[in-house]
Amino acid sequence: MIDTTFTLPTLHFLTAERLLLEEALLRGGSIVEASKLLGLTRHATKRRIIKHGIRWDRERGDGVVGE
Repeated sequence: MIDTTFTLPTLHFLTAERLLLEEALLRGGSIVEASKLLGLTRHATKRRIIKHGIRWDRERGDGVVGE
């Protein structure tokens, strides 16, 4: 079971959303698994990844990078 404990350094919604996406991608290793951790559909997760400018290397399953 994956540890889902995570402390947000801020309550600013957009910043918190980005941090949660990045953390879920790192822990889950894929967009599908990150979506499961976040309780979102894969499509909703992908939409948010694009919104925040997060780059994700699908083949390697890593590379959370900012704009």
